[in-house]
Amino acid sequence: MELLDADSAFVELHDQRWVDTAALLDGTSWFTTVSREDAELNILPTNPNLILFGWWLIDHTVCLPSGEPLDEVDGVSGDLVGPVGWLQPFAEQTIVVSIVENVLYLDLMTDPITVNPALVDVLSSTFDELAKSWFDDGPRVMMTDSLVWEALAADRGAFLVGPIPPLDDWMRSAQLERHDQQAGYVGTDWYQLEEISARRRLHSEHGLDDDQADRYEILIAACNRLLEGENQPLGPPDHESSAARALAMFLTDPKVATAFWSAHLERQTEPNGLMTFGRLVLAHAPQEFAFGTHWLIGRALDHAGLAVEAEVELRLGLDGAQYFGFPHLSRSLAAFAADRGDAAGALKLLRAAETDNENELLQEVVGYATVRPKPTAARNDRCPCGSGRKYKVCHAGKEQISLIDRGPWLYAKARRYLRDNRDRRLTAEIAGAVAQASGRGGLFILDLLDTELVADLALCEGGVFEQFLAQRHSLLPDDEALLGDRWELVERSLFEVEKANFDSVSMRDLRTGDRLTVTNSNPHRNSRPGTLLLGRPLPIANTWRAYPGFVEIGRPVMDNALAVLDHGSLWELAAMIGRSFAAPVLRNTDGQDTVLHELTYQLPTPSATQAALSTELQSGDGISFSLVRDSKNQRDTVIISLELQGDHLIVATNSNERTDEAIALVERLIPNAILVDHDQREVGEWGSGAGPDDPQLEPALTPDDPQVAEFLQSYILDYEQRWVNEPVPALRGMTPREAAADPIGRFELEQLLQSFPQDDGHPGRMSPMRLRANLNM
Repeated sequence: MELLDADSAFVELHDQRWVDTAALLDGTSWFTTVSREDAELNILPTNPNLILFGWWLIDHTVCLPSGEPLDEVDGVSGDLVGPVGWLQPFAEQTIVVSIVENVLYLDLMTDPITVNPALVDVLSSTFDELAKSWFDDGPRVMMTDSLVWEALAADRGAFLVGPIPPLDDWMRSAQLERHDQQAGYVGTDWYQLEEISARRRLHSEHGLDDDQADRYEILIAACNRLLEGENQPLGPPDHESSAARALAMFLTDPKVATAFWSAHLERQTEPNGLMTFGRLVLAHAPQEFAFGTHWLIGRALDHAGLAVEAEVELRLGLDGAQYFGFPHLSRSLAAFAADRGDAAGALKLLRAAETDNENELLQEVVGYATVRPKPTAARNDRCPCGSGRKYKVCHAGKEQISLIDRGPWLYAKARRYLRDNRDRRLTAEIAGAVAQASGRGGLFILDLLDTELVADLALCEGGVFEQFLAQRHSLLPDDEALLGDRWELVERSLFEVEKANFDSVSMRDLRTGDRLTVTNSNPHRNSRPGTLLLGRPLPIANTWRAYPGFVEIGRPVMDNALAVLDHGSLWELAAMIGRSFAAPVLRNTDGQDTVLHELTYQLPTPSATQAALSTELQSGDGISFSLVRDSKNQRDTVIISLELQGDHLIVATNSNERTDEAIALVERLIPNAILVDHDQREVGEWGSGAGPDDPQLEPALTPDDPQVAEFLQSYILDYEQRWVNEPVPALRGMTPREAAADPIGRFELEQLLQSFPQDDGHPGRMSPMRLRANLNM
């Protein structure tokens, strides 16, 4: 289900059926209009008249009749972007857009637009049916694209009679109307619907009941009036005081305050506007009920980059907030206490606010608050700080955890700043760019969102760490502020592993030539000598730590990785990292993507076929034939396999390119053969062969199949290249390459190789002869 839902080649219908997007759209024609502006921008809008195309083209490419691809789709609007000038002949014209076998045709409209009654009937009946099954009460509406997909699947024949009229005309004929992306009956109260949807969203996202939702809406309306420049946003002068008192009271409700703040975060309201609104409320509100407003102003000050002023503002309302049980203010102050290095103070504030143990800030500080460093002197000795006083009256009980142990805390503070402040959207955008380049589907974004990798890209290349230091420098302990200054100078780089121990990795920076050792690490099994790792290790004390982790980069793309690091943007770097997460592509020995094809031909004269095949192909029994030649990476490779079965010829290949060659070969040698079946199996479909209880299924693939044998051979050649550089328990943890260079290890390696099967010609089996050659033995 996840695979289907993540691929725009498919659409799910209301009854949990799935339909093939291209199959439904193929052969359909649609009316739309091209504006002068769209023609100049080379953009064909899909909304509203081509709305189904917007979904399909997200993951798939169509071409113009000239062969030029239309493969750029604006991810926000779904609009189709084409080559320069492709729409100029149609500017300010109504056109017919047709799709035939992934080719998009544009033609000027020559006949008047008419609405086919069959189309009207299917749209109306589809809406009525879905409205009955989806809704119990309230307005009956649905997404416009869902309605059209359902209608198309219900009666595709009606869509093939002629061009589909503009959507609004079509819907009016069916007694329906469109409002933005939604469809409903003519006369639908869209305002009421928006109110119902907004209330439901407030309830689901923030747990607001109807009274709380009313207070939220009053707050939003008053703030909007101020932001829009009204002279009296709180009403006439004689009503200002009572209005301000009411607004202040509304902000003392934690749920209402959270919803109000979240709404302005989503809208990206300027912090100065929220500060002005809060100050206006404070000018008339009683101080005992002002703590919610102080929290609002403090958060706005923080987002404006005024951390010290924000902390002062929050403290003004602390007593009232704690008395009336408003936890937001204590939690915000706890974050500032953590920034200052006061873990115990932060923990006290969080406990007072009854913060859940799963809270990220609580998890950040609890370890530092509950572990006391060892004393640095005896109680009656002079204090090492140089004050001249005894240790017990100077720094006893005030010892600070060493800087090297606070390194993870400083990095956690930066990540919290990224998570809680105005740049938090950046992480989602970076995760989206990485996921898109990986080809692993939209759900991969969820796996990436809260990772150190994505956070570090935002902190470093996104410039957020620089902002963090600028706004928090005066709050951080002095040594942490200086350490942060050092970290700000560190760029991401590409490293080659030289040695990996159980808790450290020694590596060489390929951009500078510098050598460094990253400690307190947990080396991955692939962190062997020669591995290329992309990352940003950070200096601390006399060592390096890799809080963001590393990404392994394949050696073939090393030059590209270095070029992106030197000159690329954040988004080019994210795309490169995403490609490193892509699923491996299996290829045959010619380097072609592995896809198994089986073609079946009907033979008018089987005996003549046997003679024709024998002229150019190898055969041992006159029934099975093969085309054999040297491929790029293997001698005497079976390129095409052919087998006579009565009056049929079965042809097998393992790539699209070899299939094209096989088709051409049969057409040349057996021109009267008729292709009656063509099966294609991707790599992911292998191994789904028959079980003992299901004789109807075809048998599983075996190494006896020449195409499978070649794939296995290609795989094992690649595996052997990796094996010689991986630690082997039988070699006392050394890699075979390390063992070959060691007198004792070489003897043990030779014994190991002698224990391998010595049949070097068996597909899919490691070859001791090839391994010895690779290791110069």
